[in-house]
Amino acid sequence: MSLFSDDSSAVTGALEAAEDLRFNARAKFRKKITVSPLGSSVSYTVTLIDLSRDGLYFTSRSHRFEIGAKLGVSLPNSSECVCEVVRTEELPGAAVGVGLRIVSW
Repeated sequence: MSLFSDDSSAVTGALEAAEDLRFNARAKFRKKITVSPLGSSVSYTVTLIDLSRDGLYFTSRSHRFEIGAKLGVSLPNSSECVCEVVRTEELPGAAVGVGLRIVSW
């Protein structure tokens, strides 16, 4: 099963309103993924919104993601990567949007 093959949907509301400063096209979809701070046994299930070869964006109810923090990310196709938090934004409904830069696969 491909990471991009199912449950594809457009992002609405505040997510679409954000200015797009990305260099690479992103595939948009909604998938549950797991992220965890490096060196920690704590993990969070978040909703992946989009992904490119250089970064990804997810939403979460947890507000524990600080700019500069390194996260281990487990994607639905069993790929794993290390990312750095480069952006956070408050979203409607007490959620937070988190932009990550992929550091290594």
